This record gives sequence, C-alpha cells and structure tokens, in this order.
Amino acid sequence: MGKVAGFLIDLGHWLTTFQRIDRIKSTLFSDLDKVFATALTSETDKTKSMADVLECLRTYDVLGLWREAEEIIRRNVVDSFLQRVRGTICDPAFG
Repeated sequence: MGKVAGFLIDLGHWLTTFQRIDRIKSTLFSDLDKVFATALTSETDKTKSMADVLECLRTYDVLGLWREAEEIIRRNVVDSFLQRVRGTICDPAFG
C-alpha cells in the first residue's frame, strides 16, 4: 500500500471520527436544551428548578452558547407570558 492509499485511509478514519463527535455534540446540546426548558417551566420544586437553571446557564456560558440560551428563555418564558397577557387584555371581562 502506497503513501497515498495510507493517507486516504487515515483521512477516512478522521472524517468518521469527526462525524461521531458532531453527532455526540448535537445530542448533548439537544439534551441540554431540554433540561433547560424543563427547568424554566417547572412548577413543582422551585429550589431544584432554580439550581438546574443556574447549572444550565453555567454550561451555556462555558460552551459560548448564550444565544441558544436566550432563544430558549424567549420561547419558553417570554412567549408564554405574552400569550397570557394578550389573552387577558383581549378578554371582554378585562375592560
């Protein structure tokens, strides 16, 4: 086997490794997003939820993923609040 063939085999190995790493990262980010969204909207144990929120925010910070965290907050907290406010304002009993 020549140098070129050996190089191509090594390149294929590295590409497969990078694909696996990307798949693992994608799964971890997805799981982090789910835990964060659940912690933000949990109505049961507020102390545990707050600890989970803080831990998720630290993780997003370490990974440099503040925009993703902001989007999850916007989607799960702000949008939900705005829907309730709009529903209250549009309610005939309100005015």
